[in-house]
Amino acid sequence: MKKTLVMRALFFVLFFLGGITLTGGGASAYTSTSLHYEILNDEEKMVYQAYDELLKAFNPMEGSDDFYNATRGKEVDDSINDMINANQVRAMEFPRTDYSKSDLKWICSYATRSYRYDHLKELRLPLTRYAYRFVGNTLYFALVKEEKAVEYDYETMVRNLDEAEQKIIAEIKANPLYREDSPAIKEVLAHNWICANVSYNSEKPPAQSLRRYCNHSAYGALVDHTCVCVGYTQGMIMLMTDLGVPTYYMHSKTHAWNMVKLDDGAYYEVDTTWDRSTRSQKYFNLTTSAMNGNGTVKAHTRTPYGDRYPLAEGTLYTYDYILDMMEGMLQEPKPDTSTPKSQPESTGTDDEDGVYPEMKSYKKGGLVYRIDDDGYAVVIGCKSKSGHIKIPKTVTYDGFDYTVTEIAEKAFSGNKKLKWVDMEKNIKKIGSNAFLNCSKLRYVFILGGKTLKTIGKNAFKGTWKSFINFYITGNKSEYKRVKSLIKKNSGVKEPGFLRQ
Repeated sequence: MKKTLVMRALFFVLFFLGGITLTGGGASAYTSTSLHYEILNDEEKMVYQAYDELLKAFNPMEGSDDFYNATRGKEVDDSINDMINANQVRAMEFPRTDYSKSDLKWICSYATRSYRYDHLKELRLPLTRYAYRFVGNTLYFALVKEEKAVEYDYETMVRNLDEAEQKIIAEIKANPLYREDSPAIKEVLAHNWICANVSYNSEKPPAQSLRRYCNHSAYGALVDHTCVCVGYTQGMIMLMTDLGVPTYYMHSKTHAWNMVKLDDGAYYEVDTTWDRSTRSQKYFNLTTSAMNGNGTVKAHTRTPYGDRYPLAEGTLYTYDYILDMMEGMLQEPKPDTSTPKSQPESTGTDDEDGVYPEMKSYKKGGLVYRIDDDGYAVVIGCKSKSGHIKIPKTVTYDGFDYTVTEIAEKAFSGNKKLKWVDMEKNIKKIGSNAFLNCSKLRYVFILGGKTLKTIGKNAFKGTWKSFINFYITGNKSEYKRVKSLIKKNSGVKEPGFLRQ
């Protein structure tokens, strides 16, 4: 009885020292963009808001060792004494008094995990842990410093994540297939970027290590380019959110993946981790029943938390459907404001108006060209320092437009800055050693699956970690033909393929 009175007195003090008191049912700031907040019940939403308030006031450099005796994610008793601090405790009035210990555990768990999924840039979370105490109808929720957390410069990490995120979004938007008004195309490009750039980290670092945290965060996917399924899933959420496409975090007991809502109003499940591992699109935009094999695939069977989300029942936006939708939608080059002369036909005479101008080599837009005997432009070199090169459809020289149809032998050989190449529809031939030892080249867009006929020996040998993704536009037979050419002659040990 005495202990109960002491505890009630303590909580009376806590009520006033612990900052705000939250009650259910009111308006909230977490409605339009916090997708994971919306699935919570009223009590969970109060804990979510308390977590947000406490985290905003949290300073990882402050805090006594006495705070460490709180148990992560569990109800505590006298140890709550150590947390009487306006910046470390929030009190919430719940509508009932008869919550079981299991009820309280899951209320706090669902609220905090929803907060994490909605705030992927909040990199201080590994420095914290929470505890709670329920008395009467009041929940006291505390945020304390994590005793075993590894120290790291989270402000620098936030800057790194921001910079990486902006760079990746710029790359996606620069893709000739990008469409601002198509969530489905945005999804394909974000999915393909992750599958092309993020490797699975099979290491098992210590529980409190920075490497383990990065493996389980968007930071691992977007900055380090290596992580586990949690990182893949969070990275996809961050990119898709930036692109304006509602994207959710789904998980089973052992795995994580995404669910997206597209412009047909339907939901689709997508697993970038397994698509990367299988180098396919087998797990792209499936229904919930297809993803979990009608309950037989445990890795894709939702937990009770995930059961709160809508079922994915969309069937329209398959990978092939989106690619077919892209046909004929490629962005054309911006028109030249000048009026170039039409390319003349050769007459075989010395008539000034009937032959091509003499040209040994010509530099334009960072690329070096020559004109072949048939009057077509050939890329023979690169002077650009950019990591992203676009091979254009045409090049203008001396007032004449020449169609670019070939990339010559060794044209980009040894280029250490090149990461990404776009080839327009008209490229017919890629010469031997054309991209030899371009050690940072990660992915190549071949927009002319129908046109490309020849790939020379070792054309892509020595590219990024001997693994490179080729994105090929064309129907299935054209895709298979170009894929076969690449496998036979590219010199890449493990080429990855995606049909665009």
